[in-house]
Amino acid sequence: MFEAVLLDVGGVLLMPDHGIVGTVASAFGGAPSSAALERGHYEGVAAGDLAGPARTVWRHPLTGAAEGLRRLAAGGLKVGVVSNSDGTVGEALAASGLLPGGGVILDSAVVGIAKPDPAIFQLALEALGVAAAAAVHVGDVPSVDVVGARAAGVCPLHLDPIGWCADGSHPHVRSLVDVAEVVARGGPAADPRCSPAATRRRRPGSLPPRREPGRPPPR
Repeated sequence: MFEAVLLDVGGVLLMPDHGIVGTVASAFGGAPSSAALERGHYEGVAAGDLAGPARTVWRHPLTGAAEGLRRLAAGGLKVGVVSNSDGTVGEALAASGLLPGGGVILDSAVVGIAKPDPAIFQLALEALGVAAAAAVHVGDVPSVDVVGARAAGVCPLHLDPIGWCADGSHPHVRSLVDVAEVVARGGPAADPRCSPAATRRRRPGSLPPRREPGRPPPR
């Protein structure tokens, strides 16, 4: 039975400020909707498996993030944040109304450790008072979130709203609301893809396989 959920921030709770990004897009003749801007983020991750995106504009709440956090809290789960950031992630979450209860925020710039180093996950687990086997980590970048969580003995859930990742070695979810539902039904705890032996370690920046058009990814 899972007791805790660890969350990445960029692409899981916050997106780049749509006003700033939209202004840049409009300068090139574009007028993207919020949905298009969110999809663009994940397309960018798919194209480059970004390991260190800029955090200065990460202030737009991701669709479904607030509801997902509410459901996790309603399920009695401890929630911690594990983010590669610049020391401002707690402030950004508070300003966006997405600061999880309990105040366990692991910002890489503050603690001096960054994903995929398993030590940052271990710090979060210690702060929450749970064992690695009793936690899942939700992130959108396989090379840091999936690899790092697995190295720490934590079950990874790859947040992939657009279904680009066809890597069957790890479980996927479409939203934070899905995370709450997966954990509520016992999660992928018995899923062999959650075992450390299932980890497919890649060099930072390498891409998992893309799914073929029209074919849903393994979940």
